[in-house]
Amino acid sequence: MSAETPATKPSYELNEHGQKIWRNGTLTYTLGGLIVLFAILLGGDLVFAMRNRSIQPSMQILFKVFNSPTWYYGLIAVSIPTAMGMLIAPVVSFWSDRHRSRWGRRIPFLLVSTPIVSAAMIGIGCSTMAVNFIQQFFPDLSTNVLMLATLSITWLFFDVGAIVSGVIFMALIKDVVPECFFGRFMGLFRMVGLVAGIIYNYWIIGLVKVHYMYIFWSLGIIYGVAFFLICLLIREGKYPPPPSPPPVPERAGRFGVLLTNLEKGPFGPMLVYAKESFGSSYYVKVFLVLIPLGLMFVPINAFIIFYADDLTAQGVMDNTASFERALWAMLSFCGAGENQVLFNRIANVIGMYDDGIGFFGKCSALTFVVSFFLAYPLGALADRYHPLRCCLVVTVLAVITYGVVAHIIDSKLTFAIAVVAHNLISGVYWTVGMSLNLRLFPQARYAQFTSAAGLLDSVFMLAFFPLMAYFFDLIGKDYSYSFYMGMGIGIFSLVAAFFFMPHFKKHGGYNNYVAPEL
Repeated sequence: MSAETPATKPSYELNEHGQKIWRNGTLTYTLGGLIVLFAILLGGDLVFAMRNRSIQPSMQILFKVFNSPTWYYGLIAVSIPTAMGMLIAPVVSFWSDRHRSRWGRRIPFLLVSTPIVSAAMIGIGCSTMAVNFIQQFFPDLSTNVLMLATLSITWLFFDVGAIVSGVIFMALIKDVVPECFFGRFMGLFRMVGLVAGIIYNYWIIGLVKVHYMYIFWSLGIIYGVAFFLICLLIREGKYPPPPSPPPVPERAGRFGVLLTNLEKGPFGPMLVYAKESFGSSYYVKVFLVLIPLGLMFVPINAFIIFYADDLTAQGVMDNTASFERALWAMLSFCGAGENQVLFNRIANVIGMYDDGIGFFGKCSALTFVVSFFLAYPLGALADRYHPLRCCLVVTVLAVITYGVVAHIIDSKLTFAIAVVAHNLISGVYWTVGMSLNLRLFPQARYAQFTSAAGLLDSVFMLAFFPLMAYFFDLIGKDYSYSFYMGMGIGIFSLVAAFFFMPHFKKHGGYNNYVAPEL
């Protein structure tokens, strides 16, 4: 990587009163206005993050409780939502980039998606009630089958709204936050998300099996209220007219006439989307770097709860002797080597004697605390040195770490080491990388290019996740191999980035990059 000196571009102007002002398009902010903007967006991010951090692990737990086969979980959790995202995200992003209304081009889409997400989460909480109602008429139907069917339907309904809101919320940030604050804002964004992760993993995840109904009811109501307020309080600026559709040439021949008619008809926007998104060789190269970087943590995140549960069943989580020795050694080093009360308190905080899932939740929550304090400095680091450079450094660390921890898990202590190492490295990566898309893609078509990257990512996930699930079933569910998978993807990412760098530098590199417009 280049040893360029970070550029020092002017990030603000002075108004007639000598106040600093920052701009994004036609929007201008004083320091007070910027604080209000950040407060509203970060308040929304708290419930947005709670939604995202709770749904996947909670559904993993519930599908495990109701004896779902691994392949079926993979189908409902990843394959079908991925296919839905491939259809919904491109349409919504293309439409939103070109939409103009009195409320802006992003807020209308958030208004539509918010009640869908809210209703779906409340519906997940009502699954037991729905099953009890159905069994009044069909008492011979299996409770497990009915629960899995009900959870699956409501989860897929949730995914429709989550896909729309996920695309639009990040695009809204791109449109209203000044560019010079992208890294720091996303650092704060990450901090809020970590607070949600701490709350969920430390206090809630262990209650999901018994109290999931109340958990999802609460999340659904809070999410609906919070995002409705965001739609009321955030104001978008004025945008230039949307890009005009390219002229459709008249073609000769039967196939040429057919293609011309398709471009003039309802499929025209789809063809424009495909040409613009994948017709630029530069942005195709960007996609080929972003996709493996994003996939690096998928194998571990997708199966870590299954791994924790299986280690409990195998009795590995009962092996706390090395953990106890390590804690006593730490206390002795601090001069409290005979303080049993302190030992018991620390053991309770870190969940030393909890079951696998509860212990995983405690480990995750504690690493989220560390990541919380790192988030803003890491965001500032991404602003200074560019998020791509930072992501590649973290990828090198991830490859080394996964290669080491993959084969050491044989006790509760070594599982904790693996979880903490993974959570810290993935947390650092997502913090420095959260502004990566914001920096690499052009503003006029930001949502479109982001969805195109997601579309390619989805193509990989459609094949990759079921193959992972099948592989683990085939080898007897030895989930330690998820770390080797992450290591392999990380190595591929570094190779792809090496070949991308010359093209990136042609557009300004780390210091003076300008996203090329079409």
